[in-house]
Amino acid sequence: MACSDTFTKTVRAGEWLFQNGQAADCAVLVRKGGVKLLLDGRLDIGTFGQGSVLGVSEVFAATQYQADAIAAEDTLAEYIPQRMLFTLLLHDPKYRLEILSGLSNDVIQLIETIQSLPRHRKYRKRVKPENREFSK
Repeated sequence: MACSDTFTKTVRAGEWLFQNGQAADCAVLVRKGGVKLLLDGRLDIGTFGQGSVLGVSEVFAATQYQADAIAAEDTLAEYIPQRMLFTLLLHDPKYRLEILSGLSNDVIQLIETIQSLPRHRKYRKRVKPENREFSK
């Protein structure tokens, strides 16, 4: 997917929005529907719905997508290229608020997903922080 301009696309259930390893040239704003994210092609880390913003970290880092994004249902997705994302975030307060709100909700959903994962036995023990004094 080469993304040089902002565009909106209906992605049918089961179709890819982007794949792990692809160049992250666009963030994806979910306008309607739901998108399932998979790590390593099999670990389901959740379905993200309306308002979710996917691929932003990878776009900012100018790297590759770190997960697969598959439409869980017919989904209306807005693809936003890096340069346009930067421009909108700098100059459009309403858009900036929409992106920040979507990212915040996505982080909360990811934390809940991680907390619900079964823990491997060797990781069950809580790690105690070291006693360190901090200078003021």
